[in-house]
Amino acid sequence: MPPTCVPLSTEFIPGLDWRPLCFEHPLPLDQVCHVCVVLCKETVVLPCSHILCDVCFEGSVNLGCVCPLDAANFDKDAVDKLRLRPGQLLKLSVSCWNAEHGCNFVGPVSELLDHFEKECIHHRASCPKCHQDVPRMGLVQHCVRDCDLTQGAEAPQPRVTLQGVQLCESLEKASAEIKQSITELKDPYYGLQARVNTVADDVKLGHSLSNRAVTEAVSGVQQQLDKTQPGLAKLGKQLLGNFENARADVNDIKQSIAELKDGYSGLQASVNAVTDDLKHGPSVGNRSSSDNVSGRLAQLQRMQSDAIHREGELLEDLRRSCADIKQSIADLKNEFSRPQTSSGASKDDVKLGHSGKRSTKEAVIHMVEMPRGMQQDAVRFATKALEKYQVEKDI
Repeated sequence: MPPTCVPLSTEFIPGLDWRPLCFEHPLPLDQVCHVCVVLCKETVVLPCSHILCDVCFEGSVNLGCVCPLDAANFDKDAVDKLRLRPGQLLKLSVSCWNAEHGCNFVGPVSELLDHFEKECIHHRASCPKCHQDVPRMGLVQHCVRDCDLTQGAEAPQPRVTLQGVQLCESLEKASAEIKQSITELKDPYYGLQARVNTVADDVKLGHSLSNRAVTEAVSGVQQQLDKTQPGLAKLGKQLLGNFENARADVNDIKQSIAELKDGYSGLQASVNAVTDDLKHGPSVGNRSSSDNVSGRLAQLQRMQSDAIHREGELLEDLRRSCADIKQSIADLKNEFSRPQTSSGASKDDVKLGHSGKRSTKEAVIHMVEMPRGMQQDAVRFATKALEKYQVEKDI
């Protein structure tokens, strides 16, 4: 059924727009928007026969040219536009807005506003005592004769609409959901706060324990150093004495080597002399040379025996000195292996001890092995020369 009470949006007469008008006859369907039910001066007819005002049509185009009532697609350039003429609207008959209060005015739209503002006597007002809605013309009579304070004591019930009820229900539902969400958030919040407090306490306790451990470690290292300082001084003196003894032994070995070199030089001269004599033939001089060589060979063998014996003693002394040095260094290692946070100077001292021990040992081995080889070569060469001389003499 066509609507009879609709608001206007025409801008034809100031004061009428967005106020519902009750028409005496049904309005044409092509002049009322099927979505917002507003009488507009311009409407659009879609291919699906639905009528839209300019506002609803623009919204449908923005959503992809879809009809909001049946979701049918349309081409915005293939629609029909209708325009309402002002004269046509202003001639339509409408009733007064106070018709339900007893006003019998029925007239054209152009006269409605003037009648309502200047001529209509059926306006309503609220009683200041009982707050009832009564005609303004009879408000004084009502206050004097008809006002019921008992009825007025009851608070006037506001007009309740379906939208108001739905709005209240929605607000109550939203309020309940918010309260439930707050309740659900409280427990995790309290738990999180308890965890944060626990972590803070653990951090404080960890700092205290770490500081105490560092203090105890430093104190232990200091006590260890204080205890080992006298022993370190004693070990240092022992190392110094052992190095001095090793140096004296090395000097003795050098002297023995020098004596062996002199003997080797004399033997070489004797061998050269024997060789020359053999070249010139046997003679009495050869016999004396042979005796001389034999004597020197015997002397060299005795010197070799004495040197080997003395060398063994020196080597044994040197080994004992090296053993003492090793033991001292081992003691130093044991002393400094206990505290893990030893200073760099102590590490350097231990490294220096290792280096001194190794270089001393290598020097001793080098100086001891060279004279043995020289002695063996000299004896072997002299023996061969003497045997050759004896063979030629026998011949």
